[in-house]
Amino acid sequence: MLKKFASLILVLSASTAMAAPYGLAGCGLGNLLFKKDTQVLAATTNGSSYSQSFGITSGTSNCVDTEGHAKLKNFIDGNRLALENDVSRADGETLKSVAFYFGCQNSESFRQTLQSNFGQIFSPEKDSNEVFDGLKQTLNSNQTVASSCSELG
Repeated sequence: MLKKFASLILVLSASTAMAAPYGLAGCGLGNLLFKKDTQVLAATTNGSSYSQSFGITSGTSNCVDTEGHAKLKNFIDGNRLALENDVSRADGETLKSVAFYFGCQNSESFRQTLQSNFGQIFSPEKDSNEVFDGLKQTLNSNQTVASSCSELG
């Protein structure tokens, strides 16, 4: 019983921390209808209409990636070794996926820019957020590459 209670507290505290930009009730229809001072009504609306789950899945009802590029960060986290290998040889499927995500033409210039900056992008102590930042900074540092990437930001 105590383990279940501790797990519940952990889950609730994690979901509350992630929902902070929208108030404690999180995103969803309740967030759109009610102000932050009426979070009980917002949470009730979200819960009874299942709008929060729908919003998270569809990216609607203010349920957007507030950290930016979370999908690519998750991709990097799950495919880091393959991405490192692909960047080191300037070719491969994970590298093509990164190009696609950033809206870049998977050109020779794109691949060579990342390959020549491999050491600045990857190192064992860097987490997926730092690798993401390194990729983005490297691509932005080359004007030719940056201009060919529509989602680089």
